[in-house]
Amino acid sequence: MHKMVNPSFEVHATDPTPPNQITIVEWDSADGLNKPQANDVYQEHTHLLRTGTSRFERHLVKVPTPKA
Repeated sequence: MHKMVNPSFEVHATDPTPPNQITIVEWDSADGLNKPQANDVYQEHTHLLRTGTSRFERHLVKVPTPKA
């Protein structure tokens, strides 16, 4: 995991507001993100995400598989 606080940001969208924080997380599998979200402890704390975050975006970034 890597967390950037107050990163430099070039805007190419209609909303020019830059993020305060960007966190990059690498999962061991494509289903890796879904597993924590199904966890009861995670579910108990989802209110923190809803009340402490004004905007939350998830982006899937994949490294292309080399062709044989």
